[in-house]
Amino acid sequence: MPSDAAGAAPSSSDAATRAFVCADEPLGVVEVSIDGLRGRKRRAAAEAGETLRGARTLGDLDGRLRNAASSLAIHGEGTVIEVSPGKESAGIRVTFRQQSGACLSADAGLDEARFLEPAMGLRAEFVDREARGPLHMRAGGLLTLSGDAFSGTLRLASSLWRNSRTLPTLVPAFEITARGAELTRVGPLQKAKLGAFTLADTSGRHTLRFEVAARELCPRDEVSEAVWRLPEALWHLPMRTSKASVGYRFFDDKRPISGTGVSGQLWSASAELAGLLGDVAAARLTSKWAMTKRLSGGGIWNICVAGGLMRPLGSKAVSPLEDRFHLGGSYGCLGERFPGFAMRGVGSADHGRQISSTAMEGSSAKSALNYSGGDARLNLTTAFQWPLPRCGPLQGIAVGSVGSLVEKIRPSLPVDLIHQVRGSVGVGVGVPLPWGGFLGLVCSQPVLARQSDQMQRLQVWLSFGATL
Repeated sequence: MPSDAAGAAPSSSDAATRAFVCADEPLGVVEVSIDGLRGRKRRAAAEAGETLRGARTLGDLDGRLRNAASSLAIHGEGTVIEVSPGKESAGIRVTFRQQSGACLSADAGLDEARFLEPAMGLRAEFVDREARGPLHMRAGGLLTLSGDAFSGTLRLASSLWRNSRTLPTLVPAFEITARGAELTRVGPLQKAKLGAFTLADTSGRHTLRFEVAARELCPRDEVSEAVWRLPEALWHLPMRTSKASVGYRFFDDKRPISGTGVSGQLWSASAELAGLLGDVAAARLTSKWAMTKRLSGGGIWNICVAGGLMRPLGSKAVSPLEDRFHLGGSYGCLGERFPGFAMRGVGSADHGRQISSTAMEGSSAKSALNYSGGDARLNLTTAFQWPLPRCGPLQGIAVGSVGSLVEKIRPSLPVDLIHQVRGSVGVGVGVPLPWGGFLGLVCSQPVLARQSDQMQRLQVWLSFGATL
């Protein structure tokens, strides 16, 4: 940004009329907001914004803005940096936003709208900055790797109180989504249609979401159809559900992606309440914390701790399959990743005993029930990666996980979590992805497992944004 643009920040009339200002002129509070960006661009803008907040003079801010523009250019064109007077005297507001017009973009990262699952997306977007608001329309498809899910979404968003100096800028949005997913390794496919209204701040940290969904479990083949005609008799899982819920989510990801950051953390928490309308009455809580720290010699240490609770309310004794927690796999969502076990392959011993007492003792039936997830999950995963000498971009990786999946929440939940604990360790090789993340091959050995679990020692490790 040129110096005369930065000079527009002071609120006094004589400062506003000057063509040039002194680079050493003191600077007030630097406010940073992010409008309309998603995925890697949003994380890059957030990383640059933290740097901008440390500016103390106009000259310092000018240099940091130029560095921010260079770092954003790495992630593609279409991002604009706006500078305007801030709310306080001698303050400046910096806004990172999508450029006006239509664009087509592809991205890979965490699906922030759901459970922080690794996903790849293709989006067509239109931004109208001339409209009062402005107006932001997005249509696109998203492929979620952990559940073999594909969703198509149409989203229409705008801004409230954008130019107000007293009220915070809010971003209301309407979404319509159609989704198909594989929820378990053996069992039904899910089809869902949902509509949502969200209200978020421009930082993307706080989001209030109202959602209405119609969901259906569909057999994938004749064997699966025979298995999934039994849920009413075995565990009373509904095949069709309608759900109306209200939820709040906090999400703040400051882990480095540009290679220049030393360390950073991810904080995420969500609360959802369903039951005002529809068939589902339940409360769902999740929390996640992750940290990335660069070590001397080029090594990187990652750690992630995640927990979740799902409690049916009222007369609903069983939580729907779509809302339950899972564990297992080497490229699942944060909190679900558990190398050494197949994707969502940590089973329930209770279900295993229950199915053995019925006439349906086939492996498909047993698998379908074993891998149906649980109402409580707790997991810790850590990973070290380091460059291999004389191997070019190849890096080594060592991982370790300990976690627990509990079928139902009871007063004895702490004891149940200990009783159901699993653990694994593994090593492998791979390459860091240019936009952040890791792709490699990992060989893992479960050290704590149960007979009902589905284990897989050799796995592909894939992550976007960071190693975990």
